[in-house]
Amino acid sequence: MKGKGLIVVAVLLGVVVVFLVNQRLGSLEKKANPKLATFYQASSDIAPGTPLRSLLTGKSPRVKKVTSVPVSFAREFPDAIDNSELKWAMGKTIHRTIRAGEFLRISHLSPLTDTEVRARLPEGTVALAISVSQDTSVGYLVGPGDKVDVYLVTTKQDANAPGGVKATSQKVGADVEVFAVDNVIRRSDGTVTRPRGSSYRSVTLAAAPAQIERLMEARELGRLTLVLRGRAPR
Repeated sequence: MKGKGLIVVAVLLGVVVVFLVNQRLGSLEKKANPKLATFYQASSDIAPGTPLRSLLTGKSPRVKKVTSVPVSFAREFPDAIDNSELKWAMGKTIHRTIRAGEFLRISHLSPLTDTEVRARLPEGTVALAISVSQDTSVGYLVGPGDKVDVYLVTTKQDANAPGGVKATSQKVGADVEVFAVDNVIRRSDGTVTRPRGSSYRSVTLAAAPAQIERLMEARELGRLTLVLRGRAPR
């Protein structure tokens, strides 16, 4: 009986050893051949306001498919969008700037909260949006983070002026920061985000409350025009 008990114990130990060996071999096999997935990576900087669908299609897509990415990547970036989530994401719009080389994430498709917007306003400033055109925004070259001068342009009837109209301009703001262009907002690190020459309808300026009040008054009197100044030589 005693001998039979030893045999049973030996068999059980053998089963445990085999189980542990198989488990170890399986773990090594997973490391050698990790499960792979597909994610999406930006090939250039992408500003907010762009539909994701347009970035993935066309002859030169700006968000490209990256296959054979280890699933462990998803554990490091749990909100990274993989192939299974692409159908849901295709109808979304980019709300946060994506830098070249970054992988597409759910957070890029989520609008900034009120708290985040206020946190990006320079301390001691308030914001004012003004309507602009190509003529009043330097040919759509003004971007968030730029510093501009603001001029008030007014016109009035004058029989002595050429064409019977006299135009006057007056500087009403100096070195004012551009906080946003439409929904392309000032980046948290202060980097200028260029809208790449695309048209936009409004520019939001950030300045001290007293200066914003002056701009609000000027806005009611005529057309506000933004002027970019070149950097002083070093």
